[in-house]
Amino acid sequence: MGRNISGGIGNFPWGFLSDRFSHQFVTILAVGMILIGITHSVFGFVTSYWQAFAMAAISHIAIGSWHPAAIGSLSRVFAEKRGFAISIHGIGASIGETIGPIFVGALLSFTVWQSILHWGLVPALLTSVMVFVTLRSIRIESQDLTVRLYIAAFINLFRNKKLLLVLVFTGGYASAQSIVITFLPIYVREDLGQSAVVLGTYLTAAQAIGILSQPAMGYFSDRFSRKSVIVPSLLLMGVLYILLFVMSSGPAFVAIVIATGLVNFSLMAICLAACADVVDPKLHGTTISLVFSSFVIFAGIFPLVAGFLADTEGVKSVFFFAGCML
Repeated sequence: MGRNISGGIGNFPWGFLSDRFSHQFVTILAVGMILIGITHSVFGFVTSYWQAFAMAAISHIAIGSWHPAAIGSLSRVFAEKRGFAISIHGIGASIGETIGPIFVGALLSFTVWQSILHWGLVPALLTSVMVFVTLRSIRIESQDLTVRLYIAAFINLFRNKKLLLVLVFTGGYASAQSIVITFLPIYVREDLGQSAVVLGTYLTAAQAIGILSQPAMGYFSDRFSRKSVIVPSLLLMGVLYILLFVMSSGPAFVAIVIATGLVNFSLMAICLAACADVVDPKLHGTTISLVFSSFVIFAGIFPLVAGFLADTEGVKSVFFFAGCML
């Protein structure tokens, strides 16, 4: 939870920087990637729980550098196809989250986790150079945004009823999703007695489904409306989570786990596009940081609440709780 909250708070400075220096978004992305590599490399030197806790918080702040600048710039450049563009961006994350655990798992057969974190600095540096070289030709106008104007505009964000409504939906989505993502592995491993390999297969299949559904959801949100995608997706998500509680095991349970990938990892892009639609383009980076901040804070708090329910009513009960939240 501390990692999520620190990351949520740490998102805001990056939002300001990505708006104030929008013409330097490539530099922000490149520097941010280097910071991500450094913090994770240092993580490999921790020797105690509290050191790990501190480095997890710091690394999450570094990770927050990417989204405001990357998604904010996409939102400005592809204003007419914002949902699709942000969804394509999300595909990269889904591919990484699908392949990464498999790759790291293979490396752990040859070395210890500390070494993997140390060497993680190398791909981060290479990615930083690649970002700078390939994207530096893209031009985005600088925003005439002083600190005083920024603060006034930031305060006005909280008077934007449409933005607040989308943030409420995003908070509910984040809360329910984080509960299921936290407790599903526990349920599959401990209650169903499945191996780590089987669990990994379930989650990988769900991610793969999300890779396919993201661009489709982005396209339809541009073609019709954000609401026409967000509302049915939240309803479907709620039904699938409740079905996890009802089915509890067997082939139907596996099919439902995989089906959750249709919306579990895809809906965030549409929520981001919906928020960007209703704010001043000068504050796209800040809006993105606000959405991610609310997301990670809710995602950090509600699994703790669900933990009390799991202790009293059983792990399976949290799926019903998550479904009812939607």
